[in-house]
Amino acid sequence: MRAVLILLFIAVCSFGLKAQSKISVKLNSVYETGNYKKLHKRAVRAAQKNKKDPVAYYYISLANYGLYKQFNYRSNLSYSIVNLKKARKYDKNAFYWKALENNFSALKKSMASQATFYFRKNKNKSLQFCKNYTLIFGDSLAEHANLEELSNQPIKRRSTLNPSLSIIKSSSAKRDSMKYIAHSCIGIPYKWAGESKKGFDCSGFVKYVYDYVGVKLPHNATKIAHLGKEVSGKSAQTGDVILFGSKNENGFRAYHSGIIYENENGEIKLIHSITKGVHITSDYDRYWKERTLFIKNIIDYPKLNNELTLKSY
Repeated sequence: MRAVLILLFIAVCSFGLKAQSKISVKLNSVYETGNYKKLHKRAVRAAQKNKKDPVAYYYISLANYGLYKQFNYRSNLSYSIVNLKKARKYDKNAFYWKALENNFSALKKSMASQATFYFRKNKNKSLQFCKNYTLIFGDSLAEHANLEELSNQPIKRRSTLNPSLSIIKSSSAKRDSMKYIAHSCIGIPYKWAGESKKGFDCSGFVKYVYDYVGVKLPHNATKIAHLGKEVSGKSAQTGDVILFGSKNENGFRAYHSGIIYENENGEIKLIHSITKGVHITSDYDRYWKERTLFIKNIIDYPKLNNELTLKSY
């Protein structure tokens, strides 16, 4: 009798795994199309049929993160994290996680950059991101290692923080934070000489984003052009500054500046403040490329660029 029960249990488990395998294949096929609304609908339906199915919650999380990237609704990011926590909870021995972990690398970066972003603005929210990051990924964020020690200290202004904690040391962490900070400025109107969220001009926007990660820049595109190390369009990274202008026998003049939002295999997305305000431009090759003076890596080379021989006029 006992042997029969064991065999029955194995058969039930095997049937359950096969059913989950079919669900995983169906949901993954929708995920690969990039139709996140459809994926969300189907994954929620799967979760309703089996409230402890980790596969369903993994894809609900992926659907919400995809919607967050498309529409920038912060609620989608929150739902993505909540459902990923559920999936990890129900995924015994991380059976499905091992196959799906790579799909969450972008969410992992977003959670890290959010934790960094809120570090100066809302320490409790930053701490929550850190805890969820550790719970989900089994990893910790080094720049927030001492955040819990500050959780009971009121933050009245930035100067009350431990100076060693207010500086983001990692270049990649700075770049991730700059991308998020720059994105949060989308829609802010153009304002001549502006350098706050009430309005930006081009170099004021660049200065604002860099100031947030502890790099002080002048409020002048030509002066910014003399900083950092010149890099190619192919090797440029998120956070690098693009200077636009003209050259002649007397030297150069930069009349506009922006920040690289993304660079995928040389396809540059530029975020900058122009007459219609802060926005992301994806027509770099069609319009902006031929007007480019320099692309500068100032994150890793914040000092004066001695290699720049051209003089500004």
